[in-house]
Amino acid sequence: MPVCSVVGCGIRKTPNRPSLTIHRIPRNEHIKNKWLEAIGKENLKSNVKDLYICSLHFDDKFFNKTLNVTRLRDDAVPFKFVRVS
Repeated sequence: MPVCSVVGCGIRKTPNRPSLTIHRIPRNEHIKNKWLEAIGKENLKSNVKDLYICSLHFDDKFFNKTLNVTRLRDDAVPFKFVRVS
């Protein structure tokens, strides 16, 4: 099960948190670079396919909610976190 890659978070989706969603780093280079910069991993050169960010790091305005499906908008960038130096 994927774990949030934001430093200090490490949250994973569990049955007691049904509204929590986990999102893979986007493939679009422009958006991917924004995500990596936002989480302090902009210099990461290796494959990022195993990096995920949980919904706690996105504002509600970045989600499209229809029926029982919640989807993250394509232009969403994470910003809710504390940077650790």
